[in-house]
Amino acid sequence: MKKKVVEKSVETKGPGVISSILEIIRTKGPVTKEAILDELCKRFPDRKKESMNKTIQAQIGGKKSPTRMEKEKKIKFVIKDDKYSLSPAKK
Repeated sequence: MKKKVVEKSVETKGPGVISSILEIIRTKGPVTKEAILDELCKRFPDRKKESMNKTIQAQIGGKKSPTRMEKEKKIKFVIKDDKYSLSPAKK
């Protein structure tokens, strides 16, 4: 049996989970990881909650600073009481 190859349309793709994490922190910060996960579940109801939680952990979690997202996006987070916000831009 041959398998059908289904191609996803590039035109229908919107912002992904990683860019949504940054947008949530930027617009709603300071925000907890749990609040970020809740918002992602609303934006991406077709994706697994556990998978999105792992993405959050990989991007902004962990004990090392700078986090993966800080390095890749060249930004700086302020983490206070387990709430994430963006550091104000230096003048």
